[in-house]
Amino acid sequence: PAAAAPAPAPAAAREMTTEEKVAAAVAAADELAGREIATAEADSAAGYESDKDVVIKKRAEEGLSKNMKDKLKAELRSQGADPNTAFNPFPVIFLGISLAVITAGVGILF
Repeated sequence: PAAAAPAPAPAAAREMTTEEKVAAAVAAADELAGREIATAEADSAAGYESDKDVVIKKRAEEGLSKNMKDKLKAELRSQGADPNTAFNPFPVIFLGISLAVITAGVGILF
C-alpha cells in the first residue's frame, strides 16, 4: 500500500507569514486606538481630565514658569537644600542620636 499524502494543516495550526502578522498587529492597533479615543471622549464628557486634554498637554510642554521655579527653589532652600552649601547636617544628627543612645544604654544594652 502506498502512503497517503499528509492532509494540509488547518489554517489555525499553520505558521503565520510576516505579512499576516503585520496585518494582525495593525488591526489590533486600530481596534485599540478606537477604544482609547472612545475612552478619552467618555472621560471628557464625564468631566475627567486626561493627558490627552489640550490644555494639560500644552501646560506640560511649556514646563514651569520662571516665577514657579523660583518659588520651588526658595521652598527647598527653606528646608535645607542649598546647592551652594557644602555642609550636610545628616551625619551630625546621626552621630548625635548615636551618642545619646550609647550614653543612655550603658547599663542596659552592654
